[in-house]
Amino acid sequence: MRDLFTKSFDNVMALVVLFMIFGLLISVFNIARLGFVGLVPLTVISILLGGFVSIVMTVGGLYLLHGVYENTKRSAEAAEALLRQSNPEA
Repeated sequence: MRDLFTKSFDNVMALVVLFMIFGLLISVFNIARLGFVGLVPLTVISILLGGFVSIVMTVGGLYLLHGVYENTKRSAEAAEALLRQSNPEA
């Protein structure tokens, strides 16, 4: 059951990344299509830059949380292995 949640979280992270990228591209396309006179290049560049930074920070945070979980799981397994070695009759 624990592995089901972890694998599901991996899939959800991938979907979040895809939705964020699609949302960013749709936003840029709509701004460019509306065509504010003289401000389109600056607006498009600023939205792309801000969106990219937002995606990188969100995905980085999610992968950091996932890494903390994996590291904690490995540490618990190592502690259990040490306990089994020091107490063989259990």
